[in-house]
Formats: sequence, C-alpha cells, structure tokens
Amino acid sequence: PREIDDVVLVGGMTKMPRVQEVVAELFGRAPVSQKINPIEAVTLGCAIQAASIAGDTKLMHLDDVTAMAFGLEAGGGAFIPIIRRGSTIPASRPVRTGPYMDGATSVVVRVYQGDEKTAKDNRFLGVVMLDGIAPKRAGEADIDVTFDLDEDSILTVTMLDVEAGKAGSKRIHAETGIDDEDLDQVRGLEEDDEVGPEPDEPAAEATSEPAESSA
Repeated sequence: PREIDDVVLVGGMTKMPRVQEVVAELFGRAPVSQKINPIEAVTLGCAIQAASIAGDTKLMHLDDVTAMAFGLEAGGGAFIPIIRRGSTIPASRPVRTGPYMDGATSVVVRVYQGDEKTAKDNRFLGVVMLDGIAPKRAGEADIDVTFDLDEDSILTVTMLDVEAGKAGSKRIHAETGIDDEDLDQVRGLEEDDEVGPEPDEPAAEATSEPAESSA
C-alpha cells in the first residue's frame, strides 16, 4: 500500500469520515477525494469511457474487469475459478475436465460466480450438460470446457468432447442469471416494443401458488 501514489475515493459512501480515516491509515496518506467530488468523479469516468469507445480521445483508456471470479464446481464441492477476479473483459479461458464416475456417458458442469472456496457459498449461475458421449473412466480428462465472458457480461460456457467432436454450450447473463432462452427473448425486443398485456387484455391476477422451478 505504501507504494501507491494516490488514492481516489469514488461514490457517495466515501464521503463518510470513517471511510476516509481507514483509507489514510492503510495507505499512509489522505485520499485525494478531498480535492475531487466523488459524485462528479463517477460522471467524469463515464464521459471518458464514452469518449474512448466513440474514438474521440486516445489520451486515456479504461479497461473493464470482472468484479468476481467465474468457475465450476469440482469433486467434493470445491470451487475452481476459471476466469479469475480482476480479469480484463472480454476474457476467455479453457480447461480440460472429465466425469467423476466410471462408465459415465455425460458430463455436467455447474457454473458459479464468486470468490469463496466452496461452490455452494458462491452464486449459482446454471448447469451445462454434455451427454451422449462414449463411456469414460472417472477422471479421464478429455472434455474441454471454455468460459467466454464478453463486454456485455454474457458468459458462454462451451463443452467439447475432444475425441468425438461433440459439443454443447449455454449462455448466461452474469449480472442477472438470465439464461439462453430468456436472453434471446430480451435481445429480440425492439426499442418501441411494450412489455406487458395488450391494452384490451386484462392483466393476470396474482396467485399465491409458488412458481415451478427446474433443476
């Protein structure tokens, strides 16, 4: 921390005196937020990013990074990060895995987002399954799993049976958990499309019955 030149506090919560005190204790100097409005800093950052995307400035470049890791559940419930926290977006990383049981004809990957060592303590995003593969031995690592995270926080997990060339994939909006079908429906909406019942169609009445869920 002592090697950091300046610390800029951004966001309304950083106006709290105790936050500024802790930062000063950690870095050994007062944060420069005392000279910069933390709310205006957010707006200026957005303007710089917009100018950079539009090609109006080359003086500064801002990189988007992942706030948390994306990974899969391994044997025993451990969480294995594939795209690590702080990775620059877009990011792509492959790993090789295989079934947990002898004679398995399918491989299931449970996808999570978070930084905890145990999978169940992270946010569950979805399941990707590759079935119909030739029977394999437990731990036979010939299934390639690739995590691709794009600029819109769309995570695509692709599984490929290297020997047979059989593949499967699933897309998930990392920030909301929306999967393939719902994602395509949202993307298909035009700007002037209205969401909800037609004007002459009554809205459905609320029900107390729980919604069905799928594994």
